[in-house]
Amino acid sequence: MKTSLKAIAYLAALAVLVTVLSCSGPAPTPAPTPAPTPEDKLQGVWKITQVTLSGPSAASFTPIESDTVIFTKKYASFAIVASQTPRAALPEKGATDAQKLAVWAPFFAGVGTYEIDGTTITSHGIIGKEPVKPGSSATMDFKFEGDTLLLTTKTDEDGPVATPYTMKLERLE
Repeated sequence: MKTSLKAIAYLAALAVLVTVLSCSGPAPTPAPTPAPTPEDKLQGVWKITQVTLSGPSAASFTPIESDTVIFTKKYASFAIVASQTPRAALPEKGATDAQKLAVWAPFFAGVGTYEIDGTTITSHGIIGKEPVKPGSSATMDFKFEGDTLLLTTKTDEDGPVATPYTMKLERLE
């Protein structure tokens, strides 16, 4: 008899549970995830896969080294080798000044802050391979095509860029 009382109690509890669940309505719909902002989409690690130059020297090329740009929430950094030929390895000892210059001259790196206004990124250098002019900034237009980022130069620390170039970047992370 104890078993049948337990069974009745179980069925009664189950009936109460079903009634409560059926009266509570459908499960709440989760709030829609907001669309990512340009700032959200920009954050990450990017590899430059193509550079297109404009003007009289118009050309397009693929960087031969892993040119990389990193954007965090407010900071950006880059390491770029501006050369269309591989850099030679330096000898372990006795490198000449010309050999050192050939390896070091095309290398550029820097860190700074940035802000976005519409489709324009304004960067403010903090430190770089080349000395940063205090108070200087540079601007680039940007747009996304899927996981591809296009950056086109507008101004540099000296003013408007005479021959803008466009970098195509693919997201690494």
